Amino acid sequence: VDPEFDLARRDVIEQPATGGLERFVVIPYNTEGESRVDLAIAQLYQVTVYAILGKGEVIAFQQRQSQVDIIGSGLTIKALEQVNLIGVEPLQLSDDLLAEYEAYIVDAMELFNIPGTTVSVVKDGEIVYANGFGVRELGKADEVTSETQMMVGSVTKSMTTMLMATLVDDGLMDWDTPVIDVIPIFPC
Repeated sequence: VDPEFDLARRDVIEQPATGGLERFVVIPYNTEGESRVDLAIAQLYQVTVYAILGKGEVIAFQQRQSQVDIIGSGLTIKALEQVNLIGVEPLQLSDDLLAEYEAYIVDAMELFNIPGTTVSVVKDGEIVYANGFGVRELGKADEVTSETQMMVGSVTKSMTTMLMATLVDDGLMDWDTPVIDVIPIFPC
């Protein structure tokens, strides 16, 4: 809590209130310049608001998006029944659902000042949707397509760990298996 906080609300962005929530909103606040992010994510359930407050540099939010997502997804409202999706068939990608999904992506890009991104949806090992949004470089006209290659940055660390966990789950290696036992030419 910051008693000095006096930023004006820029907007109230309604998000789908799923899983029993009564309301779910993202509230960005006016900040000086476009280099800062000040926002609240609020979830209403039975007259109680559960909030996550974020404040920092845009670049830090972008570089730490995975950690920010973990914080957001880690908020558990104990009184709220948790949804179990095991065995549930995914929705078919109808034109209406795709339009809603694409609008969400565009809104998120605007909120976080992201000039361009690519998105793919994979089902049963097959790409069922791929699209590009925005531009390749801020201030330039080259549009992002589904074929645009993006730099992945630090996300490769979490991807590598996820792939290692899959190999451990499959019994192909242990967490303490030396790298050279898996990749004999390491280090080259």
